[in-house]
Amino acid sequence: MRAIAIVTITDENDNPVESATVMGHWNGLATDKDAGNTNSNGEVVLYSDWVKGGSGVFEFTVDNVVKSGWVYDSEANEETSDSATVRR
Repeated sequence: MRAIAIVTITDENDNPVESATVMGHWNGLATDKDAGNTNSNGEVVLYSDWVKGGSGVFEFTVDNVVKSGWVYDSEANEETSDSATVRR
């Protein structure tokens, strides 16, 4: 199994930000790092590494967002990390 994180990046006016690179890491059942670019809706889909069955938590945390000419302000985030619990 693996987890999916859908991250949405918007500007200060809630407009989607296209072509921003989102970098983050997984904790819990998966411990890999991921990065991807946002689409025209400001979304990027990131996948954890595959892990064998079991119970536990997948947690994804955004570490940085980069776009030329823009400054990432993590203090303005509605959410910086989220998790899902798997019980078997």
